Amino acid sequence: MGGPTGLILCPSPGLLASNSYGAVHRGSMKFSLGLADFAETGVKLPDLFDRPGRDDWKTLTRGHAKVALPSPGGPWSWIPASGVGAENSPDQTDETYYATGIWRATVSQWPLELLLGYGTGRFDRNPFYGITLMPYTYLGHSIKFMAEYGGHNADAGVRFALSKTLRLDFAMIMDTERIEADGARKYSFRINRAILGASQTGQIRPERILEILGRKRAPKPQASVVPE
Repeated sequence: MGGPTGLILCPSPGLLASNSYGAVHRGSMKFSLGLADFAETGVKLPDLFDRPGRDDWKTLTRGHAKVALPSPGGPWSWIPASGVGAENSPDQTDETYYATGIWRATVSQWPLELLLGYGTGRFDRNPFYGITLMPYTYLGHSIKFMAEYGGHNADAGVRFALSKTLRLDFAMIMDTERIEADGARKYSFRINRAILGASQTGQIRPERILEILGRKRAPKPQASVVPE
């Protein structure tokens, strides 16, 4: 999943706040860390549902990094939030570089986002697109509908905000194929798989970590000696 700062598989310019973390679980784990409010870095492990072999871990494990800037707002609000990022595996066989931007608007009190980007590697030097919509329900803006095209896949899904820090995603990944025959261009769509994932974000508290690391273990109780 795209996780806390992306759509389904396409990255967005969104970032985790500084000293915050994000973790996504769907059989694989993706961990991200926000840095200085303008950057994010992390790692994604192989999908355990695919039963990766020992040699697959080096190929399928991916590190990622991203820097982004918000929209300037005001009279310049037409300028989108934008970001650039890179992904790669430890054996450097899956290099991906991308640039992405997102425009935000409100339609009948429903927040709308339009995503546009371009990438190499897993995007195969193709543009990628996305759209999200958060309708207002009796639960507030707690449901986000997402659709995207990531160069090879057309995906659709929904994200539920279970709390301020916990998200649940459900998505359908569809393979697309372009067919040209008799001068006509057609597209076919085939469902590849359905995925379900959860993402958790939170604040890193250095003082709490130091407190845990510095906590001394309680001494083991000494066995009482009973005289013969």
